[in-house]
Amino acid sequence: MAPEILTQSGHGRAVDWWSLGALMYDMLTGSPPFQAENRKKTIEKILKHKLNFPHYVTSDSRDLIRKLLRRPVNQRLGSGPEDAEAIKCHPFFRHINWDDVLARRVEPPFKPPLVSEDDVSQFDPKFTSIAPYDSPDDSSLSESQNQIFCGFSYIAPSVLDEVFHSKSRSPIKYGLSPRGAFSPCRASPHFNYESPKPSPMQLEDHIPQAVSNVAQLPRSPAIPVRNRHNVKV
Repeated sequence: MAPEILTQSGHGRAVDWWSLGALMYDMLTGSPPFQAENRKKTIEKILKHKLNFPHYVTSDSRDLIRKLLRRPVNQRLGSGPEDAEAIKCHPFFRHINWDDVLARRVEPPFKPPLVSEDDVSQFDPKFTSIAPYDSPDDSSLSESQNQIFCGFSYIAPSVLDEVFHSKSRSPIKYGLSPRGAFSPCRASPHFNYESPKPSPMQLEDHIPQAVSNVAQLPRSPAIPVRNRHNVKV
Protein backbone atom coordinates (compact mmCIF):
# COMPACT_ATOMS: atom_id res chain seq x y z
CA MET A 1 0.00 0.00 0.00
CA ALA A 2 1.41 3.37 -1.02
CA PRO A 3 2.56 5.74 1.76
CA GLU A 4 0.11 8.47 0.76
CA ILE A 5 -2.78 6.08 1.38
CA LEU A 6 -1.43 5.12 4.80
CA THR A 7 -1.02 8.76 5.80
CA GLN A 8 -4.42 9.69 4.29
CA SER A 9 -2.84 12.67 2.55
CA GLY A 10 -4.82 12.19 -0.66
CA HIS A 11 -3.76 10.04 -3.60
CA GLY A 12 -3.93 9.82 -7.36
CA ARG A 13 -2.81 7.53 -10.15
CA ALA A 14 0.75 7.32 -8.78
CA VAL A 15 -0.42 4.70 -6.28
CA ASP A 16 -0.69 2.28 -9.22
CA TRP A 17 3.02 2.65 -9.95
CA TRP A 18 3.90 2.07 -6.29
CA SER A 19 1.84 -1.13 -6.48
CA LEU A 20 3.68 -2.14 -9.65
CA GLY A 21 7.02 -1.69 -7.90
CA ALA A 22 5.85 -3.81 -4.96
CA LEU A 23 4.58 -6.48 -7.37
CA MET A 24 7.88 -6.54 -9.27
CA TYR A 25 9.82 -6.90 -6.03
CA ASP A 26 7.60 -9.80 -4.93
CA MET A 27 7.89 -11.54 -8.31
CA LEU A 28 11.68 -11.28 -8.35
CA THR A 29 12.37 -12.15 -4.70
CA GLY A 30 9.37 -14.11 -3.44
CA SER A 31 8.66 -11.60 -0.65
CA PRO A 32 7.03 -8.17 -0.33
CA PRO A 33 9.43 -5.20 -0.20
CA PHE A 34 8.38 -4.26 3.34
CA GLN A 35 7.25 -6.80 5.91
CA ALA A 36 7.36 -7.25 9.68
CA GLU A 37 5.81 -9.35 12.43
CA ASN A 38 2.72 -7.17 12.76
CA ARG A 39 0.73 -4.51 10.92
CA LYS A 40 2.06 -1.57 12.92
CA LYS A 41 5.69 -2.38 12.20
CA THR A 42 4.93 -3.15 8.56
CA ILE A 43 3.41 0.33 8.13
CA GLU A 44 6.44 1.83 9.85
CA LYS A 45 8.74 0.11 7.35
CA ILE A 46 6.67 1.32 4.40
CA LEU A 47 6.87 4.90 5.65
CA LYS A 48 10.46 5.07 6.90
CA HIS A 49 12.74 2.12 6.22
CA LYS A 50 15.32 1.62 3.51
CA LEU A 51 14.53 -0.73 0.63
CA ASN A 52 16.95 -3.68 0.46
CA PHE A 53 17.47 -6.21 -2.32
CA PRO A 54 18.89 -9.75 -2.49
CA HIS A 55 22.27 -9.95 -4.20
CA TYR A 56 20.92 -11.66 -7.32
CA VAL A 57 18.57 -8.83 -8.38
CA THR A 58 20.02 -7.09 -11.44
CA SER A 59 21.02 -3.43 -11.40
CA ASP A 60 18.31 -2.47 -13.91
CA SER A 61 15.69 -4.22 -11.79
CA ARG A 62 16.88 -2.45 -8.65
CA ASP A 63 16.89 0.94 -10.32
CA LEU A 64 13.37 0.56 -11.72
CA ILE A 65 11.88 -0.75 -8.47
CA ARG A 66 13.57 1.98 -6.41
CA LYS A 67 12.10 4.65 -8.69
CA LEU A 68 8.64 3.08 -8.49
CA LEU A 69 8.81 2.86 -4.69
CA ARG A 70 9.85 6.45 -4.02
CA ARG A 71 7.82 7.85 -1.15
CA PRO A 72 7.53 11.45 -2.43
CA VAL A 73 4.81 11.17 -5.05
CA ASN A 74 6.30 13.87 -7.30
CA GLN A 75 9.56 11.89 -7.51
CA ARG A 76 7.96 8.53 -8.27
CA LEU A 77 8.51 7.19 -11.78
CA GLY A 78 5.29 7.40 -13.79
CA SER A 79 3.74 10.16 -11.68
CA GLY A 80 4.54 12.90 -14.20
CA PRO A 81 2.63 13.89 -17.33
CA GLU A 82 4.35 11.11 -19.31
CA ASP A 83 2.59 8.53 -17.11
CA ALA A 84 3.41 4.98 -18.31
CA GLU A 85 5.73 6.18 -21.08
CA ALA A 86 8.36 7.15 -18.50
CA ILE A 87 8.35 3.57 -17.22
CA LYS A 88 8.31 1.93 -20.65
CA CYS A 89 11.47 3.87 -21.57
CA HIS A 90 13.43 2.52 -18.60
CA PRO A 91 16.49 0.34 -19.49
CA PHE A 92 14.81 -2.63 -17.78
CA PHE A 93 12.48 -2.80 -20.79
CA ARG A 94 15.09 -2.09 -23.47
CA HIS A 95 14.35 -5.36 -25.29
CA ILE A 96 10.56 -5.05 -25.11
CA ASN A 97 8.52 -4.24 -28.20
CA TRP A 98 5.48 -2.58 -26.66
CA ASP A 99 3.44 -2.82 -29.85
CA ASP A 100 3.86 -6.60 -29.73
CA VAL A 101 2.90 -6.64 -26.05
CA LEU A 102 -0.31 -4.70 -26.69
CA ALA A 103 -1.12 -6.91 -29.70
CA ARG A 104 -0.48 -10.05 -27.61
CA ARG A 105 2.16 -11.31 -29.98
CA VAL A 106 4.74 -11.97 -27.24
CA GLU A 107 5.29 -15.62 -26.33
CA PRO A 108 5.11 -16.25 -22.56
CA PRO A 109 8.47 -17.30 -21.11
CA PHE A 110 6.90 -20.08 -19.04
CA LYS A 111 4.18 -22.40 -20.31
CA PRO A 112 2.87 -24.94 -17.78
CA PRO A 113 2.34 -28.36 -19.37
CA LEU A 114 -1.41 -28.99 -19.61
CA VAL A 115 -3.22 -31.95 -21.14
CA SER A 116 -6.64 -30.26 -21.34
CA GLU A 117 -8.53 -27.11 -20.42
CA ASP A 118 -9.65 -28.82 -17.20
CA ASP A 119 -6.13 -29.87 -16.17
CA VAL A 120 -5.50 -28.87 -12.53
CA SER A 121 -2.12 -30.57 -12.17
CA GLN A 122 -0.45 -27.20 -11.52
CA PHE A 123 -2.51 -26.70 -8.35
CA ASP A 124 -1.46 -28.21 -5.05
CA PRO A 125 -3.38 -31.44 -4.24
CA LYS A 126 -4.16 -29.96 -0.82
CA PHE A 127 -6.71 -27.75 -2.57
CA THR A 128 -7.90 -29.99 -5.41
CA SER A 129 -8.72 -32.80 -2.97
CA ILE A 130 -11.17 -30.62 -1.00
CA ALA A 131 -14.79 -31.62 -1.62
CA PRO A 132 -16.82 -28.71 -3.03
CA TYR A 133 -19.68 -27.33 -0.97
CA ASP A 134 -22.68 -25.82 -2.69
CA SER A 135 -24.95 -23.19 -1.21
CA PRO A 136 -28.49 -24.41 -0.42
CA ASP A 137 -30.73 -23.94 -3.43
CA ASP A 138 -34.09 -24.31 -1.70
CA SER A 139 -35.94 -21.12 -0.91
CA SER A 140 -39.18 -20.23 0.80
CA LEU A 141 -39.38 -16.91 -1.05
CA SER A 142 -41.58 -16.42 -4.07
CA GLU A 143 -40.14 -15.51 -7.46
CA SER A 144 -41.26 -11.89 -7.11
CA GLN A 145 -39.61 -11.67 -3.68
CA ASN A 146 -36.39 -13.14 -5.04
CA GLN A 147 -36.24 -10.43 -7.68
CA ILE A 148 -35.42 -7.94 -4.93
CA PHE A 149 -32.03 -9.61 -4.53
CA CYS A 150 -31.04 -9.65 -8.20
CA GLY A 151 -27.41 -8.64 -8.63
CA PHE A 152 -26.38 -9.74 -5.14
CA SER A 153 -24.47 -12.87 -4.13
CA TYR A 154 -24.72 -14.50 -0.73
CA ILE A 155 -23.41 -17.62 1.01
CA ALA A 156 -25.45 -18.83 3.94
CA PRO A 157 -23.54 -18.86 7.26
CA SER A 158 -24.64 -22.45 7.79
CA VAL A 159 -22.60 -23.52 4.76
CA LEU A 160 -19.48 -21.81 6.09
CA ASP A 161 -20.05 -23.42 9.48
CA GLU A 162 -20.29 -26.82 7.82
CA VAL A 163 -17.00 -26.31 6.00
CA PHE A 164 -14.97 -24.80 8.80
CA HIS A 165 -16.68 -26.02 11.98
CA SER A 166 -14.21 -28.82 12.66
CA LYS A 167 -11.15 -27.10 11.21
CA SER A 168 -8.89 -25.18 13.53
CA ARG A 169 -6.92 -22.36 11.99
CA SER A 170 -4.56 -21.88 14.90
CA PRO A 171 -0.91 -21.11 14.02
CA ILE A 172 0.23 -24.22 15.93
CA LYS A 173 -1.74 -26.63 13.73
CA TYR A 174 -0.39 -25.22 10.51
CA GLY A 175 3.18 -25.08 11.69
CA LEU A 176 3.24 -21.28 11.82
CA SER A 177 4.53 -19.11 14.59
CA PRO A 178 2.05 -16.49 15.82
CA ARG A 179 5.00 -14.09 15.83
CA GLY A 180 6.05 -14.90 12.30
CA ALA A 181 6.63 -12.22 9.64
CA PHE A 182 3.48 -10.34 8.69
CA SER A 183 2.78 -10.42 4.99
CA PRO A 184 -0.69 -10.84 3.47
CA CYS A 185 0.87 -11.89 0.16
CA ARG A 186 3.25 -14.54 1.42
CA ALA A 187 2.28 -18.19 1.13
CA SER A 188 2.30 -20.40 4.20
CA PRO A 189 5.41 -22.60 4.50
CA HIS A 190 3.02 -25.43 5.35
CA PHE A 191 2.08 -25.77 1.69
CA ASN A 192 4.59 -27.75 -0.32
CA TYR A 193 3.96 -26.81 -3.92
CA GLU A 194 5.56 -29.20 -6.35
CA SER A 195 4.52 -27.56 -9.59
CA PRO A 196 7.28 -26.16 -11.83
CA LYS A 197 8.67 -22.89 -10.52
CA PRO A 198 9.77 -20.21 -13.02
CA SER A 199 13.09 -18.61 -12.26
CA PRO A 200 13.42 -14.89 -11.35
CA MET A 201 14.67 -14.20 -14.87
CA GLN A 202 11.54 -15.86 -16.31
CA LEU A 203 9.34 -13.81 -14.03
CA GLU A 204 11.02 -10.61 -15.24
CA ASP A 205 9.56 -11.33 -18.67
CA HIS A 206 6.01 -11.14 -17.26
CA ILE A 207 6.47 -7.59 -15.96
CA PRO A 208 5.99 -5.75 -19.32
CA GLN A 209 2.47 -7.16 -19.60
CA ALA A 210 1.75 -5.95 -16.06
CA VAL A 211 2.93 -2.45 -16.98
CA SER A 212 0.80 -2.51 -20.10
CA ASN A 213 -2.26 -3.66 -18.16
CA VAL A 214 -1.86 -0.95 -15.52
CA ALA A 215 -1.34 1.71 -18.19
CA GLN A 216 -4.67 0.80 -19.81
CA LEU A 217 -6.71 0.92 -16.61
CA PRO A 218 -9.29 3.74 -16.43
CA ARG A 219 -7.92 6.57 -14.36
CA SER A 220 -9.89 8.33 -11.67
CA PRO A 221 -9.07 11.89 -10.61
CA ALA A 222 -6.92 12.49 -7.57
CA ILE A 223 -8.83 12.02 -4.34
CA PRO A 224 -8.26 14.85 -1.82
CA VAL A 225 -8.73 14.19 1.86
CA ARG A 226 -10.37 17.07 3.69
CA ASN A 227 -9.90 15.82 7.22
CA ARG A 228 -6.29 14.83 7.35
CA HIS A 229 -5.30 12.40 10.07
CA ASN A 230 -1.85 11.48 11.22
CA VAL A 231 -0.96 7.81 11.36
CA LYS A 232 1.04 6.99 14.44
CA VAL A 233 3.48 4.18 13.89
